[in-house]
Amino acid sequence: MTPTEPGASARQRGEGKTGSSGARSRRETGARATGTSETTSSPSKSSDSGSSRSAPSGAGTAGAGSPAGRAGRGGPHRRAQPDDRVRVMVAAASQAWTFGVLSCDLDTIAQALESDPDIDIVHRIDARPRAGTVAAGQAILVAEMPAARAADLGRNLQLLVEIDSALEAAAMPTMDPALVAAVTLADPGAGGRPPLFAPFYGAPLVLTVEVTDPGGHAVEDAVIYAVGRRGTAFGVTDRKGHAELTVFEESAEAILSLAVAPARGHWGRWIPEPRLDPATANPVVVERLDAAFPGFPAQELVGWGLRAMRIDQLPPAMQGEGTMIACIDSGAATAHPDLGGPSAGFDLLAGNATGWKDDPLAHGTHSVGVVAAGRNGAGVRGIAPEADIVVLKLLPGGRCSTLIEAIDRCIDAQVDVINLGLCATRPSALVEQRLRHARQAGIACIAAAGNTGGPVAYPASSPAVLAVAAVGRVGEFPPDSLHAAQPAPGLPLSPDGFFAARLSAHGWEVDVCGPGVAVVSTVPPDGYAAWDGTSAAAAHVTGLAALLLAHHPDFAGPFRAPTAARVDRLFDILRRNARPLPLGDPGRTGAGLPDAVLAFRDVMTAPVPGGPGTPWWPAAAIDLTTPIDPTWPIDMTAPVERAAPVDVADPLDRLAAVLHQAGIVNGNGGNGESGQKSNGDGRRRARSGAAGDDTALALAQLRATLERAGLWSGS
Repeated sequence: MTPTEPGASARQRGEGKTGSSGARSRRETGARATGTSETTSSPSKSSDSGSSRSAPSGAGTAGAGSPAGRAGRGGPHRRAQPDDRVRVMVAAASQAWTFGVLSCDLDTIAQALESDPDIDIVHRIDARPRAGTVAAGQAILVAEMPAARAADLGRNLQLLVEIDSALEAAAMPTMDPALVAAVTLADPGAGGRPPLFAPFYGAPLVLTVEVTDPGGHAVEDAVIYAVGRRGTAFGVTDRKGHAELTVFEESAEAILSLAVAPARGHWGRWIPEPRLDPATANPVVVERLDAAFPGFPAQELVGWGLRAMRIDQLPPAMQGEGTMIACIDSGAATAHPDLGGPSAGFDLLAGNATGWKDDPLAHGTHSVGVVAAGRNGAGVRGIAPEADIVVLKLLPGGRCSTLIEAIDRCIDAQVDVINLGLCATRPSALVEQRLRHARQAGIACIAAAGNTGGPVAYPASSPAVLAVAAVGRVGEFPPDSLHAAQPAPGLPLSPDGFFAARLSAHGWEVDVCGPGVAVVSTVPPDGYAAWDGTSAAAAHVTGLAALLLAHHPDFAGPFRAPTAARVDRLFDILRRNARPLPLGDPGRTGAGLPDAVLAFRDVMTAPVPGGPGTPWWPAAAIDLTTPIDPTWPIDMTAPVERAAPVDVADPLDRLAAVLHQAGIVNGNGGNGESGQKSNGDGRRRARSGAAGDDTALALAQLRATLERAGLWSGS
């Protein structure tokens, strides 16, 4: 089963640790806009009507202590105003938090809520039984009610109530709010003050901007931003390349900067102190993408991100075949010539299996292009074009409840990787539960850190996911482009030109970083665009994760089973084989930029004459990055200088630690010959027996390991 089948039943994979004791039959009474065919607009009032469990007092029956009863005592019922209403998710509280409190099932809760005229049940997410070690998904009600009523319900110990937060994309073709604010404050004359919102008594200025390419051709659908002292004005160019912006400023000199973000085919442009003239159309020229990439798109473009992560140096046969990646986003334009991969999807907003092919934000199409654009000799090259791509659409308009349904579908379909290029406005305990279930099912969730320029957003802040921040590199975009505003102020460049992206969220939750500035990828209907954002960074890491699952021997051997251990091993490989970037703040890079060559170094061994081995080895350095280690890769056929004898007096733990750091001894049993267990960091555990025998045996085993790796020659 795939997560795109609207009426498919869940696999029998539940452990029943949370949620109801058994799966109720799915109701097919018509899904609302944010639901699917597995949800209902109103739960049955008659279900479990004979249950001896009491309804939660805060959920409201007509009793004196209930919300409905309190409303009745105040005279005729008056419905709350729309702006006072909130959408919440309601579930039965976990027994761990309700010790000594009578438990309550969701049907009882639904009956109590439906009896309140102020509460509308939008839809229901049914429990999903699962087999093995994966917990069953908890049943949830999504309801709209007055904010005060939601606060009352939240105080009931029998219930778990939280706001059904809105979701937003973690990258857009427009200038993000963090950058708008940063540009405003950084421009000359701003004085370090935020934009003013004082009353305006003058006549507004209407400014016209004309956007063309160097050949004089009009650029349509470009978004224009005029950042002034009082705020930002927006406009979109028409077929003639013209856009009108109304600004509430005393004069055109108050415009601090002008930004142009073309929809496709061109580089963005950032102009500080633009000196606009209200009396005429102000020309702005934007460069074409093919000016920087000769022959593009007729010739295939290998993006700077793939080269920086050395994905382009992997064997051509490594294309991710056999893995399944779910992109939870805004859809994907399958008519794009580069996107033949996505063949399945589901629109969770419309509740059908066709709407996912329409991508109104272009965001999902851009991410899917990074992950899996086909290698057809034209357009852009994707990372894992042979992976099975499933698109689950929940943007724009999706909420945390929609995300929960998407994750449930991924667990049922047993996908391998979930790419989360989206953010919620606040954390969610119910989403967190599903993310933990996905990890238990062996699904690696890789999330964009967010484009706030501040703390890491949710779900990237969850410990159950791999959080990815964004970095850029100088020389990969025109110096006057919009991307040139992205280097984070006050932070250094790395020796090879990498910088922390201004827009990227940052903090201790960041695990790794990825290319997220001036990333050229696919956009609807058949074009290409260079975008900034942590979602592009996350898509790069998602693609590499798929290659590891498909081609790394660990995932065909000890970590083949879809369990949490497989996810942990995958994340460990990505972190341990990341190249540290000295950008002044570890919270902006985490472990660093994942390196594909290092991640596969145990696989891509140099050939030994007359013996097994892959007759291929990647270059030690590329034009984008300095060599990671001048001794890497090691030529195992060349003579090795005689090493100094081992000083037996040296502590064995020091030797084991060095081998562990070199990746020769892992944390699960050393070199696998001694039968001893390690302490998790490569050090030996003490065992019974003579100390001298133990020392000699350990040294002999360590020496044998070094000799097999070609790092030791001698007696």
